[in-house]
Amino acid sequence: MNSSEIAGTVFILISYLMIIKIIIKNPEGISFSSFVLWAILDCITAIMIFLKDGSWFLPALFTFLSIFVSIILWLKNERTWSKNDINISILILICIIFWFFTGETEGTIAATIAVILAGLSQLKMTIEKPKRETLYSWTIFTFGNFFFYMASDATLYEEFVKERLCPFGNGLMSLIITTVILLKK
Repeated sequence: MNSSEIAGTVFILISYLMIIKIIIKNPEGISFSSFVLWAILDCITAIMIFLKDGSWFLPALFTFLSIFVSIILWLKNERTWSKNDINISILILICIIFWFFTGETEGTIAATIAVILAGLSQLKMTIEKPKRETLYSWTIFTFGNFFFYMASDATLYEEFVKERLCPFGNGLMSLIITTVILLKK
């Protein structure tokens, strides 16, 4: 693990600890469905990247942290699953089927797209009711993904998918959520 990956890990852990603290105080505005879907998709992504001998640590870390957050949300009785979440789940299922029929590289691309789709529920909640106290955790999460993105010097297509696509997709979604919170003061 290089210094960028260590920095990324520290940033990701801090961001999740901040989200957990917010959830314990008041879980409203944190999407249970997004965290459940992220846990599933990050697990699939970690497996696919591991099979390609790529950098699987980040999606594995996300898997465990998203499971933990999902459990806390469940215990706080924040477990909504809307019609929108069902539609997103169908799109994610399509991505998983795509992975099954195409292989790890294309599957990693499909899973990364699905991770972004899974974040749409959180984005929708953020647009409707921006939770200002989550701004710092989403910002730190964005930087954590940036450090993981920079940890690799992969430029070829296959290497880029194995090393950089996951932090790029997660970083993009968290940057969008951060921007929405900033704009919805």
